[in-house]
Amino acid sequence: MNRRSLITCLAAVLLGLGLGWGVRRWRLAAAADLAWKQDAAATTARAAAQAAPAPCAPAVRPGDPGALERHFSASPGATPWLELVALAESTPVTGFPRLLESCAGNSTAWRMVAASWAARDPQGMMSALAANPPGEAGKVFGLYANALAEVLFGAWMKTDRAAAIAAARSLGGVPRWQDQRMSLSNAVLEADPAAGLALMKTWSISTYGPSLTPVKKWFERDPAGAVQAASEASGLYAGRYLLAELGKLWGAKDPKAAFAAGAAMNPAGRKEYDSAVAAAWGEQNPKEAAAAIEAVADPARRFTLGSALVGAWAKKDPQAALDWAVRKFQGVARSQAIASVVGGLFATDAAAANALLADLQPVTRAAAVERLVEERTNKGDGAATLLPWIFSLPDEASQGRALDLAAWRFGAGDPAAAALILEHSNAPALVSHGAALVRNVASQLARNQPQAALEWAMKLPGRLKSDAADQAASVWLAQRPAAAREHALAMPAGSERAQFIESLTYSLTGSMTMGHEPTRQAGELTSTWLRQLATPEDRAAARAAIDRTPAGDEKAAELLRHQWRESLK
Repeated sequence: MNRRSLITCLAAVLLGLGLGWGVRRWRLAAAADLAWKQDAAATTARAAAQAAPAPCAPAVRPGDPGALERHFSASPGATPWLELVALAESTPVTGFPRLLESCAGNSTAWRMVAASWAARDPQGMMSALAANPPGEAGKVFGLYANALAEVLFGAWMKTDRAAAIAAARSLGGVPRWQDQRMSLSNAVLEADPAAGLALMKTWSISTYGPSLTPVKKWFERDPAGAVQAASEASGLYAGRYLLAELGKLWGAKDPKAAFAAGAAMNPAGRKEYDSAVAAAWGEQNPKEAAAAIEAVADPARRFTLGSALVGAWAKKDPQAALDWAVRKFQGVARSQAIASVVGGLFATDAAAANALLADLQPVTRAAAVERLVEERTNKGDGAATLLPWIFSLPDEASQGRALDLAAWRFGAGDPAAAALILEHSNAPALVSHGAALVRNVASQLARNQPQAALEWAMKLPGRLKSDAADQAASVWLAQRPAAAREHALAMPAGSERAQFIESLTYSLTGSMTMGHEPTRQAGELTSTWLRQLATPEDRAAARAAIDRTPAGDEKAAELLRHQWRESLK
């Protein structure tokens, strides 16, 4: 890495950190340039850096972030960063592993050193990664192998793409590198999408969604070639993911050409592409798109295209879209197409979409509800907008189906969820279909606020209270078991204490009766807990938990019965 690029990188880091030194970039650059011109001083500093500890000196004990932070605290301003740049430039390439270990406590310094290593000796850095696969205790590569790979290949792909791809292929065969292959292939894909997809295909990375950043430039260079390369990887999620984006881009620019390209693809991997093309065409000229789709011989492809078309068409002319869907499809296909119309209409007129839902047959309405929940959650709708809409649906069955689908889409990260559930706690659909939802919200809330999660659970009615309390107790026991038990025993007598004792007991005994060998620790914890329950009310709550605990294997069940008998003595 040359001197100018290092200083430029340093200036960017300082600005990003917001250190507020009051030094403008031109002043910092000028000061740095002046320092570099002082040859004698620079030579002396570099020699000292190699011989003795400096800002991030190799002599600092690896993994000790304190030494680095103390040095930076003792020398505020730009000086320690300039020293780090000098040290990274002057360190022999064989010394980079120790230098990285010394910087492990400061992510900014660590990445600066890694970037310097990648620029000066990419092949040596790759060899070090291959020799030290992730997971080896005590080595910087075991902790930061993934980040090192991202830094290395992100830089290497810009300077020598062929060498970087060859190195990535060789590194992919190293044992225990499976987790890093996704990062490697994504780094390659950022610079060369076709090569990145080829790597993913070679390594069978089937469930990874890559960055879409390079897709537009790839498409602009060669739309047909990009679509062809992505379609060859359509057996992977990454290939279909990129195909959808390419279909959207090509459909907006030249829908007829994009439509024709889809006809030549492997039918097993073109669904996402066809949907994107038809939606883009439908937004421009839905009648022209409809005529082309009607001429498609393959019924499966015709449905895929038509369903996407009417969703886009309904945004501008819902009645025309609905009429076409009813005329052109039959049975289940018609229901799905009408569901697409509802989805498209909802994007522009939610009230009209709900009115249309109410007029649909139950099967078609269910399909439309599924479509709407999927679309809304994929777009980021949270509890504040999604739950009121769910409870506004025209019938309990639709509300229940929507709750089932949305149950795991939000939790403690969505502050509106808990409050809205309480607001609608007596809604019939929530009572009958809300178990998964309240368990998820209770679990998420209990991770950071276990007592608040318990208090929230106690405000729910009937079985929902039990479901939420069980989940809150389970999380609390897993994180702070003693505190959870102490809280239960300190609660005043009454229904809330009984419920929490039942939930705690249920969580403790459940670990013994789930079909695996009961551990001694689990048995001792359960036995100790049962002996702490002195009142008839507490013991009745515990017995209720035991009675509803899954039987599991007979050995664990018998141990549980024995512990209960012993606790009565």
